[in-house]
Amino acid sequence: MGAFLPTLLLAQQELKRYDRAKYADVVYTKLGFGEVNQQLLTSKQAEKLGRRIRQIQKDYGTVIVFASLVPKEANDWKNGNLGGLPAYYLGEDPRAARNHVMILFSEEDGRNWIRYGRDNEADFTPYTGELNQLFTSKYRKPNAYRPIHRLLKYIALIFDRLDNERKNNLLHPQLTVKEWIGLARAEMDITGDYATATTHLQRAVALDSANAETLMLLGYAYLEQQDWEAAATAFRTAWSLDANFETAVGYLTLHYLRHDNETVKKWEARVQQFTADFSEKIHNVAHYPSPVHFIGNATDRAFQELFQQEIRQSKSEGIPEADVHP
Repeated sequence: MGAFLPTLLLAQQELKRYDRAKYADVVYTKLGFGEVNQQLLTSKQAEKLGRRIRQIQKDYGTVIVFASLVPKEANDWKNGNLGGLPAYYLGEDPRAARNHVMILFSEEDGRNWIRYGRDNEADFTPYTGELNQLFTSKYRKPNAYRPIHRLLKYIALIFDRLDNERKNNLLHPQLTVKEWIGLARAEMDITGDYATATTHLQRAVALDSANAETLMLLGYAYLEQQDWEAAATAFRTAWSLDANFETAVGYLTLHYLRHDNETVKKWEARVQQFTADFSEKIHNVAHYPSPVHFIGNATDRAFQELFQQEIRQSKSEGIPEADVHP
């Protein structure tokens, strides 16, 4: 499917299997214990620690992640082969990437590795040694609760030592255009919350009104909310800045959903100028319903119908290939 696939589509599909929580105005994967609550803690212990984690996240805008590593994973981490693990747990939420405390530890001997977000790293690095000592090599599964509880208490204490301005900066980071776009893509990909995505994109537009990607995505967000005029305005501006395939698809979808058949033909021709396998792309979207970064329910439905039209027309013209994709 080429251009339809966002870079992190597979990771995002994986994230869909987990519960979601509200964090810094973003609905995202529920982060907390990783596998710990399933393998090391009783349900009562996990719930008590969960409450503590939720309070820290609320008070300081941070994400707390505990991940227990099996021996092979621990060896990979020691050898520097699990560099993508933080991204696996944190996803692409820029706020989580900025302000997090991640404790990875070996199930075998309790050895731990602590990582921080780029915004809170300076605040926490001086205390890394003390945090390490709280999770000692004497760790064993039956006693997992106590070291984790001590760690959470100390993490909260470190945040408490920060002045009010520093706390506020961590809670309310000033995001870049790229980060607002990233949040919007996460909403469109993972949660389908197009209203929240619209808010993120509007903030990106306020920072840079000439960013074609922002306006293209804004067009899709409005399209999914059936705000046709706003979608048309966003696509028109995006097209004037960068006449690309994704924006052409957005225009095509918009006019199709508005039943503007004459304009549909015009934009269908423009989309075909960008790709020699337009029919194949329509077929893929129609038959493989995994959402992608700029295609939501409305676009998916329109493409399914367009594909069926393509098949019917091919059959009426006696083209043998029309039976290839029933």
